[in-house]
Formats: sequence, structure tokens, C-alpha cells
Amino acid sequence: SQPAILSTQIDVSQRKNLEHQLRQSQKMEALGTLAGGIAHDFNNVLSPIIGFTDLLLKKAEPVSEEHDFLETIAESAYRAKDLVSQVLLFSRRGQTAKKVCELRPVAREVTKLMRSTLPRTISVTEDIPDGLAAVLCDSSQFYQVLLNLCVNAGQAMPDTGELNITLENVETEGVECLYGKSLFGRYVRIAVTDTGVGMDDETLSRMFDPFFTTRPVGEGTGLGLSLIFGIVEDHNGGIVVSSKPGRGTSIEIYLPSAEAETEIAVASAAAPPTGSETILFIDDEANIVELGRRILEGAGYDVVGMSDPRMALDRFIEDPERFDLVVTDQSMPMMKGEWLATEMRKLKANLPIILCTGHSVTMNPESSKAIGLNAFLYKPVEACELVATVRRVLDEAMESASTPGHVSN
Repeated sequence: SQPAILSTQIDVSQRKNLEHQLRQSQKMEALGTLAGGIAHDFNNVLSPIIGFTDLLLKKAEPVSEEHDFLETIAESAYRAKDLVSQVLLFSRRGQTAKKVCELRPVAREVTKLMRSTLPRTISVTEDIPDGLAAVLCDSSQFYQVLLNLCVNAGQAMPDTGELNITLENVETEGVECLYGKSLFGRYVRIAVTDTGVGMDDETLSRMFDPFFTTRPVGEGTGLGLSLIFGIVEDHNGGIVVSSKPGRGTSIEIYLPSAEAETEIAVASAAAPPTGSETILFIDDEANIVELGRRILEGAGYDVVGMSDPRMALDRFIEDPERFDLVVTDQSMPMMKGEWLATEMRKLKANLPIILCTGHSVTMNPESSKAIGLNAFLYKPVEACELVATVRRVLDEAMESASTPGHVSN
């Protein structure tokens, strides 16, 4: 009899694809964690630079060399603050105030800009219909996303080509996005398509990595696309990319449509509010404690500043009724701000507490509100923001205490 040969084949392509997605996801998560840690430390460094510079600017003669020097320092510090904000976007821990926005005007503005800046050999077309759903987003960040995508598309077409910008409402049923993410529900789809040089598989797999760029040294930082990734993730969206060498690239951004409008807060131009209450200010950075004390004392408050949260808790235990409000940092080596707040609330249940942080994985405005804290501030905190928040929280606490049926501690 003839010998039998048994052959078994197993298709492992799907498994390999899943493994690749997992590695990419883990890499982005690790880089995001690193970025968040760096951002936290930078925000602590920037806080006293910005704060004390602002205090000195108020004392310096308006027309003087000293005032000019201080303005230069302040401008550089605020630029650094903006850079840290971009790093936090990559870490997917955005610190932006989102509101219901119409994307059509922003897309039109970017289209107009690209038509005026790209060579005439590149045609720019748009498909931006009326009736687009609104999205809950930061419109300036969406402008940055769309502009970066269009600039990249233009650079992929050095001589001639076509750039198309499309926006539309879509109902997704499991759209597969980068790193294994699937989207379901109502979204606004933003697509930027070019007829440029395209990308091979290796470039596609790394295009959103921080500092990865195909441009010559000195012509690109490699941060543009990674920031886009962070912004889209922060807005609970997704990204789909398709590209072939010599056949162009299409990048699709999906942003969830807004379900309801939110009120737009209008900043008051009134003079900074003042007060006379006693405030306990806690931060493990001594220079931030000193800055907070000077700012709040300048607004009329009696301030006790401490850099050791355990000693601050002991001071509070000695006389809880002495303090009308507590401002505390979140990330401290001896005791987290949220834990400190919990211990203080055991002694004074209605104690107003403001939590501050340069960056936190666990705490944000929503989570701090969920555990009953009165306000949440991201560092570096500007003097006017700190003073206004303190006054608002104190006023709200007094109003709550005077409400019939309210039991104060």
C-alpha cells in the first residue's frame, strides 16, 4: 500500500494581527504613562516660575527694563505650559474644557488656509455638508488635528496631487480602528485623503509613535501625529488609516456626536474676589506652598501653609473649626490629597476642599466630584484662577449651610 501523508495547516494570521495590536497598545500605554509622569514634574517646576513672575510683574514699573525681562520669562513659561499640555494629550489624559461644537466652520477655515498655502498644482476639495451633528470637543484641538493632517498630506505631494477633506454623519456598527478599538453608535467622520507617496506597512505601524518621522533631520519633530492620536483618544474617538506606496493615504477620524448642548461659561471681567477666611494650603513642594500663601494672603485670606500632609492633618485635628477651606495637592509622597481629604472630612463633614495636581492617573474633575470634593485645579494654577475658585467654593459652602434642612458639623 502507498504511504499516507497527513498535512495540517493552521492560519495564524489573525493571531499575529491581534498580537501586533496588543504590542502597539501596550507600547502606547507605556509611553503615555511616561509622558504623564514627566508632565507632572514639569508642572510642579512651572508653577512657581509662572506664579512668582506674575507677582513680580504687578510690582515692576510698567515701562522698565525689569518689566520687559519679566514679560519674556512669563511668555517662555507659558509656552512651556502649552508644551506640557501637548504631552498630556499624548498621554491620553487631556485637561481640556470640552463643549458642544459645530465642526463645519472649523473645517471650512482649514480648507481655506490649505488652498492659500499649498502650491497651485495641488487641488484642494471639500465635502462638508449642512446638518452635521455637533460633537463634544475642544474646537481648537480639532483645528490642530485637521490642520496637521492636511499639512502632512500636502508634504506627501511635493509636485502635484489632490487633497480632499470630507465630513459626514455616520452610524457605526463596529468600525475597526487602530490598536483593535471598535466603535459603535453615532459619530462624525472626518476624512483627509491625498494622492501622495503613500506609506509601506512598516511606516504605517509606527506613524503615531512619538518622535517617529520620515522627514530629514531638522525638518520635523515626529510629534504631530502622536498628538493627534492623543487628542482623538481623549475625545473617545477612533482613527482608521489606509495607505499604499505610490497610491496615497486616507486618514479617518471618528468623533462621537454630542447628545446634548452644554452651557458655555463666560469669564467675568470683574475685579479679583477677596475674603478673610482661614485657609489650609498643602503641597509637598515648599515653593508652591509659599506661592499659594502669597497669592491668597494678597486677596485678604489668613493662610496656613504646610508641605508635609501628615503634619497638616495633625494641625487640622488640633482645631478643625479654625479652617474654613483646604487647598491640597493630590500627588504627595506621604499621603495622597484624596486620602487627606477623607480624613479631614471625618472631623468636619462639610469642609470645603479644593484638589490640585500637575497630573494624575486616577484623579480628574469628574472623579474628584464623585468623591465629594468641591473643586479641581490643574497645575500650574494662575493666581486669578486660584483666587476665583477659592471664593466660589467658599460662597457655595455658605449658601449650602444656610439652606433650610442643612445640618452643619
